[in-house]
Amino acid sequence: MDPRLSAVDTAGLERYRMDDAKNMDNHETSMDSCASSEEDSESFALWRYHYKRFCPQESRITGLLKVTEFSSLYHVFSGILIVFLSGVMLDEMLEYGVMFRFELLRWNFGKPDKVFLIWVCMFAYSFLFVLLVDIYKNKFIDKIGCGAYYVFLLIPFLIFPRSMIQHFQLPIACSCIVVSEQ
Repeated sequence: MDPRLSAVDTAGLERYRMDDAKNMDNHETSMDSCASSEEDSESFALWRYHYKRFCPQESRITGLLKVTEFSSLYHVFSGILIVFLSGVMLDEMLEYGVMFRFELLRWNFGKPDKVFLIWVCMFAYSFLFVLLVDIYKNKFIDKIGCGAYYVFLLIPFLIFPRSMIQHFQLPIACSCIVVSEQ
């Protein structure tokens, strides 16, 4: 034990270790992975009660899947998904003679170069907001001026994507990508 610890600190350390042991029992983690050592007591002396110990724990979904009811539901929904997908694929094959048709997909994502160009322009324009924050931080403008400038900078984000979608005649999926990026 560190001689610099007072009696109060020593009692606090023991309470801390007991509480930690209770928490580890509650979370079903092994004592070996989070065992106390002399290094912990030194760390505790430095950090007092603010010292945190991180122990590996299972995710909540792993814990839920151990319960048979949740596991059964998981497998039922997975089975339903497989049945629906196989039904759709069989219907496509019997009706059109082709297993997969990608024409619609190709048409929807047909102009990725134009989408990338619009995205790069919008991304470059967003650096003006960084400049605005820097100007405000250096006290060159006040809050009202910063707010007005911010609103002024947002106006092109409302106009530019819509006008580019119309100019390039982007299909639906590409338009959704551009609109969601603003």
